[in-house]
Amino acid sequence: MSGILTDNVGRASGLKKAPTVATGRTLISTQTVALGDSASSISVTSGIDSTYNIYEWIFTELETSNDNLKCHIQCYTGSASLESGSIYTFHYNVASGAGSGYNGINADSGSGGIEVQRANGTGTGEVGALAFTLFNPAGTGHYKIVDYTGGQHNSNAYYQAAQGGGVFELTTAVTGLKIFPDSGNIGATAALYGFAKS
Repeated sequence: MSGILTDNVGRASGLKKAPTVATGRTLISTQTVALGDSASSISVTSGIDSTYNIYEWIFTELETSNDNLKCHIQCYTGSASLESGSIYTFHYNVASGAGSGYNGINADSGSGGIEVQRANGTGTGEVGALAFTLFNPAGTGHYKIVDYTGGQHNSNAYYQAAQGGGVFELTTAVTGLKIFPDSGNIGATAALYGFAKS
């Protein structure tokens, strides 16, 4: 009886069916880049538009070829035009194992990207994961808000968790995203999801 309206009770014929409403999140695309592919970045340049208000870019098996590196995210506008200027602001908290406590990392303005991971390790079995959320990318009236959570077994051989957020300081519609390390190459499986509009 899924989708049958309550006002059908007592009707002899002509049942009304409720309209279909999209819920949850929809997988838009996936890509897998092996560390051995010698890729200096991973980008998604299609699938981000006005279809959804919220997009999430999720990474598993996130690796870097060089030890003790940070990873950053930049955005694309228009027809895959990379915004690499000083338009990014962010803050995130890092919680590390081995009694290292908590640290706040921030760039109040003028950064060339949103820092999302720190001190990635390259030892046997060391790997990271990340979930990056972009809100209302097609909007042209306000800056773009992002948030993220993730972690990695890091270059000091213990787990490090990170949670934060930031701003793309532009009112142009965002059409894509790019992740890259400070240097060297990156590998991961990346999945892009869209969340249904309410």
